[in-house]
Amino acid sequence: MKKHGLIIGAGIAGKILLDELRQNASHQYDIEGFVDDSVTGTVQGIPVVGTIRDIPPIVQKQTIDIVFIAIPSAQGSLIRTIINQC
Repeated sequence: MKKHGLIIGAGIAGKILLDELRQNASHQYDIEGFVDDSVTGTVQGIPVVGTIRDIPPIVQKQTIDIVFIAIPSAQGSLIRTIINQC
């Protein structure tokens, strides 16, 4: 059974991660959306569903099983904020 996933970061790293998850059949994830503080709309057909502050209700509403952080330049404080939101 596939797990429902959420990608934090809709930039280049998020797109690369999405491509890898789609191309590799051994990955068992359905990506439900992206979270990004500066991008809206869709990324490769996947909706940007909110910002980092919106993570808790997104995780609950969409029954997210796994969160991928795709922000290579993220400082430790941002990573901690994201983890706390999850």
